[in-house]
This record gives sequence, C-alpha cells and structure tokens, in this order.
Amino acid sequence: MLVVRDAQIDVFSRLPRVRFEDQLITHFTKFYPVEAAELGVDQLKVFTQLAIERAKKYGITSQRDVSYFASIMFSLGSYFDEDPQFIWTGDLLNNKTSRAESIDLLFEKTIEYLEDSTGPDSIYLVKAMIRIRGYDMESLCELEGRNIEEVARECLINIYPEKCQLMGDELLNRLIKHGVDKAEERQLYRIKSRIAYITLMFMLGAGFDKDPLYPWANEVIDDQSIVEEDNKTNKLFEVAVQHINHSLKREEAVN
Repeated sequence: MLVVRDAQIDVFSRLPRVRFEDQLITHFTKFYPVEAAELGVDQLKVFTQLAIERAKKYGITSQRDVSYFASIMFSLGSYFDEDPQFIWTGDLLNNKTSRAESIDLLFEKTIEYLEDSTGPDSIYLVKAMIRIRGYDMESLCELEGRNIEEVARECLINIYPEKCQLMGDELLNRLIKHGVDKAEERQLYRIKSRIAYITLMFMLGAGFDKDPLYPWANEVIDDQSIVEEDNKTNKLFEVAVQHINHSLKREEAVN
C-alpha cells in the first residue's frame, strides 16, 4: 500500500496521450522515488497505460481526472475497484453525479481512508510491514487442518489491527473468502500458502498478482520452474519482504 498525499496531484494540461503518459511517469517518479526506481520506467509506463484504460471504462477521460484515478490505483492497488476491501470505491465510481465530481469524492475518500488506516506519519503501516518482515511462515504449517478463514483473520489482526478495525468484520470476511478462492485458482492449497496469499492481498490489493505495480508477484506465481508449492510460497514471501524493505526505505525518507 502506498500513501498518496493531497499536494502530490498536479493539474495536467491538455496533452497528446504519449506526452500525458510521460507526465504521469514524471509525477510518480518525483513523489514516489523509491517505488519508481524499483519499478523502472518501462514498468511505470505499463502502469500508466493501464490507468488510462481502467479510468476510461468509468467514463473518466479528462487528463486531470485520470491523474487522480491513477494516483488512487498507485495507493490502493491497480484493481482497487474490484477489491472486496474497497467496495466503497465502486459506489462512488458508479454514482450519477458528474465524472469530475465522482473522482473528486473518490480521491477525498481515499485520502481519508489512508490517513485513518496508516496512522500519523504512517506509523500503523510501518509497524504492519515490520511485523510481516519478521513473520515466521513455517509456524503456520503447525496449523494445517484448522479452519483457514479463522487462521487468516487471526493473522491479519495480529499484523495490522488498525486496518482490520477500520474495515470491520464484514469487509474483512469478504476479503478472506475472496482470497481463499483466488489462492485455490492459483493451485495453492496448504494453509501456509493461502495465508501468505491472503496477507499480500490485504496489504497490496486483491489484484496484486496481476498488478503492474508488483510484477515480482506474477513472475513468481507463474514461474513454471518452481514446481513445489512450498518453494513457490517461500519465494513469493522472499520477494515480498524485499518489496517491504524498499517501502520502509521510502517511509524513512518521507518521515
């Protein structure tokens, strides 16, 4: 999860699409230098192109409004509008007001959500990332046979209690059930694998495994050379921790 701040949105003038994509890349490189460096220009371009296309399906086409939409994607995940933990975004995107008013309301709500969930100076988020980085994944093997939804709920609350409280039971349960289904689609059956998958959905967005912001996730999950489920889970957790370390560097730089 990345934190977007109000002052980080520029009002883009009317530009040809290619120039507009370049403007967005420059914008994210300026305000998210650690993440931008990790992604690289080519991957940022993939992200900006996806943002323009995803915004278009809601009738959001002005460069100002697409810029807001892309910033929300950068903060909540590229597929935030399909994410069970952010169902409120769909209500705002599909309301009957003008597109500009809709995106303004969505951006304001996103800022409010991020402030509440990450805490002062992002302290809640930082502590959650540190907890994940030190998490003993092997200890989950001892819980094999227990109800996966109960275990997932306990883990998420232990990792990030403030976000869980903000979400409430209904959204948390929806996310966990969605995660169990998606993990099964990915042929991840062991409790350790499913908890890792659900935790990454919780932290990065439900579409993290296809999100251009997190190309490492898709690379590991689709890597046919990693046959054993345990090896795939261990590798996924390893690269996730590397990503967390980059994110923690950014938070240290900001704060």
